[in-house]
Amino acid sequence: MIISITHKGLRQFWENDDPSLLPTAYIEKIRRILYLLNHQSPLRELQLLRRYRLHRLTGNLEDYWSLHITPNYRIIFRIVDDDVHLVNFLDYHNKKSKL
Repeated sequence: MIISITHKGLRQFWENDDPSLLPTAYIEKIRRILYLLNHQSPLRELQLLRRYRLHRLTGNLEDYWSLHITPNYRIIFRIVDDDVHLVNFLDYHNKKSKL
């Protein structure tokens, strides 16, 4: 279950079904990923998330997992006791992306 979302656009989309702060071309993919994160136990249902290139991050993001949206965009999140926390939407190649 999703417990917290840090990205303003994702939070607005999740809570109010308002995608205005997200790239329109990826809304349906983002919707599917959020649904899976909310309705599956991510670490038990890795098969469902493999198509989104689920992988654990390293370095200063070592506690996070990542899902592929596009070559640039990812949804990252932490898993604590089978709940999803700190869901964020990042542009990996944009140095200004915030965690």
